[in-house]
Amino acid sequence: MREVEAFLKRCFPEYDFFANGDTEPFEGDFQILPICGVDGEELGTLRVLDHPDQSVIMSIAAALKGFRPGQPPALN
Repeated sequence: MREVEAFLKRCFPEYDFFANGDTEPFEGDFQILPICGVDGEELGTLRVLDHPDQSVIMSIAAALKGFRPGQPPALN
């Protein structure tokens, strides 16, 4: 899953990614869930972020269709 994160970070350097799954990679479709909150400045608080535009989510989904695990980054 770290390979997926690195691939997406190269495609979209302005965003951070966390890939997680309960099944083996590529046994199903990816699901993209924007995380719209981060830890706040004070302990135990949450800072809400703007939800990304739908076009960003669609671009990420399109990029994932070209991802191939284990191949050099130039081939992804």
